[in-house]
Amino acid sequence: MRISKAMKGAVVALISTAFAVLGMVAAPTAANAAGTDRVLTIHYYRPAADYAGWNVWAWGATSPDANGASVAFDNVEGVPTVDCAGVKVSFTVTDVAATTFGGGLFRHSITGNDWQSKDGGDNADLPEVTLNETGNTDVYFTQGVDATHGPTIITELPARHAIVHYKRTAGDYAGWNFWTWGATAADANGASIAFDSITPDATGSITSTYLIPASACGETSREFLLRKSVGDNDWVAKDGGDNANITMTLNAQGDTVVWLKQGVNATTHPSQSAAYVKDAQTIGAVGATVKVGKTIALPAKSSAKVVIKWTSSTTKICTVSGGKVKGVKAGACKLKGVAAASAAVTAVTVNKSVTVKK
Repeated sequence: MRISKAMKGAVVALISTAFAVLGMVAAPTAANAAGTDRVLTIHYYRPAADYAGWNVWAWGATSPDANGASVAFDNVEGVPTVDCAGVKVSFTVTDVAATTFGGGLFRHSITGNDWQSKDGGDNADLPEVTLNETGNTDVYFTQGVDATHGPTIITELPARHAIVHYKRTAGDYAGWNFWTWGATAADANGASIAFDSITPDATGSITSTYLIPASACGETSREFLLRKSVGDNDWVAKDGGDNANITMTLNAQGDTVVWLKQGVNATTHPSQSAAYVKDAQTIGAVGATVKVGKTIALPAKSSAKVVIKWTSSTTKICTVSGGKVKGVKAGACKLKGVAAASAAVTAVTVNKSVTVKK
């Protein structure tokens, strides 16, 4: 069968149209074209770092479900991942025309109750977040933010501080400072940080508080050493000698407080407890014997001048009153002395035995 030129033209036109339609279907839309997706990251900071159970309820174009859906914060094996800005969750914005975040709120969910509470109460809807026209958007919220308070769209993050306490046995603090290096130092090549004062506090320690810059949000530790500087010689001595480097683990958010005492070096990490810098106290000797009806004095204070509380566990043999032990009848008198802890010393308890004679 012969096909006329007119029919050939119609077939060609039809085929061309079909390919054009197929081409339109196969080609990516502007919203999903490579390189056009933007990411909105919401950071949420709770000062107490109590993130268990918290999530974002999101709705609108950036939600997995336009009717609303729960979105978990980034986590590792179910445990929220925390940095110095708190926890975070990211949304991919595929619509190149989108200018604002669809909407959301922070909620606390417990077993059997997905809506146990909202941060901000009933007016908890997050304020409108304006998306960057190009590139990604980071917004920072702090606990207590509600619909009347906008997010902070800045790079500065909640501040962290390192608070270092240092105790020397003889209290000789003149000239002592610490040398620190790394991203959190005033100078990445190393910098000297002075103590706030060389006058010891009640623990017998001196303290330095310094800011860890926002640029070091991801930093989890820092190194420093304790040194003594006199006149033109910045390196008269190092506490710990040549192996004096100390590693301090930084809290993911909030301040980090550490306690150091003379003699700490690279083999010993600083303590998180003030008890680490406390000195021991002792309780003096007690007389060996006492006669029935007679008394002998007991030590009134410990070596740290802390009042000692004395008790008898054998009251039929001996009693304690007014800082003295009295013999009641012949036998073995059992005594306990306790000196409580103070800011500078640990508690001490001793057991003493006194023979009561006729």
